[in-house]
Amino acid sequence: MSSISDHIRTTDTWKEIHAQPGIWRAWADEFNLEEIRTWVDAQEIQEVWFCGAGTSIQIGDIIASGITLSSKPKILSVPSTDLVAQPSFYLKSAPISLLIVNFDRSGNSGESEGTLRTVEALAPNAVMLNITCNPEGALIKSTIGRSILLPAACHDAGFAMTSSFSTMLLTALAIFDRSTDGRKSFITTNTTTYVLLNTSSDAIGYDHDLVKELREQFPGASMTTIGSQGDIDTDAISLPAWDTVLSVLPAELAGIIWSAQLDLNIDDPFMGKSTLSRVVDDVRLHQMEAD
Repeated sequence: MSSISDHIRTTDTWKEIHAQPGIWRAWADEFNLEEIRTWVDAQEIQEVWFCGAGTSIQIGDIIASGITLSSKPKILSVPSTDLVAQPSFYLKSAPISLLIVNFDRSGNSGESEGTLRTVEALAPNAVMLNITCNPEGALIKSTIGRSILLPAACHDAGFAMTSSFSTMLLTALAIFDRSTDGRKSFITTNTTTYVLLNTSSDAIGYDHDLVKELREQFPGASMTTIGSQGDIDTDAISLPAWDTVLSVLPAELAGIIWSAQLDLNIDDPFMGKSTLSRVVDDVRLHQMEAD
């Protein structure tokens, strides 16, 4: 195991995972939060769509399900792949005061470019806010709306989205959060299970009930809880959407160890397989006509 550990520590992904807390602290000092909040408030929005593809749309999922906005606009998580593939479904009846927030590590994905084109054609009055990590990407260079460029360290060199994911999430939460049943059919005695404990006082009891039930039904399975007072104690702050980034860190480390045990390239596990790439390639955007 020591040789695996030594190898893991030399990878970009390992270094990027461990760099996250420092990146968050530095960005908190650098980011002009009040200025961007003032800009958002001035839009008097009725609806917010959080858009992204792949891992980035999970940012939208977390925010849409986990926060309460003081101004009470409707908030949705809309995959950019769906928006580009079915533009009329989403945009023909879009609200007049719509804010679309795009998340994209590289800022160069076909989905992001397609979102820019689609919104410009079908909802030209929509306001756009792009959150990205690449100073050379199409999103940061876009003249549609405004953009937030995260620190250079967030533009991960590894395949996995680590600091890019967590810092985009924390940035969006800082802007928009003004408040500041489990599936078990696949478990066997050889399954390693991680339970992410919800920090909400309304939900934590259900999580503990689930863990108790799983341990009783599958006594031979490995069971680890992550969260405040869990097996991995993340010292949560009891705001579930914000605490998500703390739960992600152990999962990232477990993923690295698993990749090493499978003898995969940790920084690019799909290298040479032509199945997945760090940025989706060869996306052909089809012509779209506004009615």
